Amino acid sequence: MTSITVSFDARELMAIAENALTDRQVVDAMKKTFRRAGGWIKRRVVSELANAGIPKESLAKRVVVDVTAAGDGRVWLGMNPIPAHVLGIPDQNSYGAYVSGNGVTFVFPGAFVMHRRGRRIFERVTSRRYPIALVKYEWDGIGRQIFTANAEKITGRIVPFLKSELEKEMFKTLKGR
Repeated sequence: MTSITVSFDARELMAIAENALTDRQVVDAMKKTFRRAGGWIKRRVVSELANAGIPKESLAKRVVVDVTAAGDGRVWLGMNPIPAHVLGIPDQNSYGAYVSGNGVTFVFPGAFVMHRRGRRIFERVTSRRYPIALVKYEWDGIGRQIFTANAEKITGRIVPFLKSELEKEMFKTLKGR
């Protein structure tokens, strides 16, 4: 699991917030900031992985933004291999099976498409006819690289997000909500 710690100097923001906001409003602003930053990372990671040929639908549940009641947050990226048939439309030739979709073709030498099981791609585990195993695409290398690159970019975006959320909370206070 990749862990990124973001630290920043928000003394001037907190000085403004101290006079106008309650502790509850500051915690709410922090939670909204983490949720917003997590959503930003999620959109960026899914978009860049989609450009690499992995469908967005298969990534939707693999990137999770979690903000706790204490006001801290985390972004979780599930790195389990993706079944090959999810990457696009499976087909086979004499070389093996391949999946075309999203402008990218993934090739799996020696694999075959089994039409009776929903056009899924399998490979033989032994030299015999059975057992067979479902072919999966290992994407943790590119996924970790993209996730880490975007997590490092978030450090420059946290302060503007926090400033914006604190201003919204102050506006709510002035408005009388």
